Amino acid sequence: MSFNLVIGHEKEKLYLQQVIKEKRLPHAMMLEGPEGIGKLSLGLQMTQAVFCDSITGDACGVCRNCIKMMHDNHPDFMLIEPDGNQIKNAQIESFQEFVNIKPYDAAYKVIIIKDAHKMNASSQNRILKTLEEPPAHVIVIMLTTNSESLLPTVLSRALIIKLSGVHQNLVVDYLKAQYETSQEDAELIAKLSEGSIGRAIEYMTSDSFEEIRKHTEIILDSIHGKERSKLLGELSYFTAEKENIHKVLDYMILWYRDILLFKQAKAKHLLVHSQSIDFIKKLTRNLSLKKIIQNIEVIETTKRKLRQHAHFDLTIEVMLIKLLEE
Repeated sequence: MSFNLVIGHEKEKLYLQQVIKEKRLPHAMMLEGPEGIGKLSLGLQMTQAVFCDSITGDACGVCRNCIKMMHDNHPDFMLIEPDGNQIKNAQIESFQEFVNIKPYDAAYKVIIIKDAHKMNASSQNRILKTLEEPPAHVIVIMLTTNSESLLPTVLSRALIIKLSGVHQNLVVDYLKAQYETSQEDAELIAKLSEGSIGRAIEYMTSDSFEEIRKHTEIILDSIHGKERSKLLGELSYFTAEKENIHKVLDYMILWYRDILLFKQAKAKHLLVHSQSIDFIKKLTRNLSLKKIIQNIEVIETTKRKLRQHAHFDLTIEVMLIKLLEE
């Protein structure tokens, strides 16, 4: 694997290559950014480049250390992932044992902690000693979507690199290269993924995506046709898609953004659903700008409540009723 295989994040890749080549590696780093944007891919590539015998700042892919990383059996690498909903003390104990042993094959030992925000206070305090007095041969890479949930003492010991979403055109190109998909569908999924390659792949490979598309159009048509009974009949669909509910709600928001864009600018070429222009025109006729914005806010509020573990059926029913309101 090479940094070139990590999609996007060009500035960050260049920086990492430079510090690896110049041997200015920080002993603790944190890659922060939304889910699915490539934090783990970047961390793994950095690890391979650190281990690589070529010392060029990138992985050659053919040396002994590279091959071991590519086959997931490098003795100087450890990946810590949450066990259930958290990273447990026993995993941190294994981490502590690992860092105290000198490297076998490479110049460093590298530990990646995935979802580092899922360490509890006890686990974070356990790694502090390593972060405060790191052995010369240790590099710790923490990955997180939310650094604010980590202790300030942990954050102060790490170089934090914030990653933003991948450019939409790169997501489109990736989807077209990896899957047999049309430009139109690739653009749709790229919009939905909001710069997240991981989320784009999830949409692309999801068996439920076509159902989401079909039912979303039924839901929107029912809302704006004031067909209350038909709309409430879709409650069973929401329940069936409980595991995918954020995909459904994101897709509804994308439709409303198209409606808003067409209402404001009549810019067909900017629409995600440009092939459904007649349907968009139909919905736009019955909606004021204020109501479109209100409906987007209603769906965003529903997403937030569901993340806070609100009662599912009641929250969805309240959302549908508010979307029906004048």
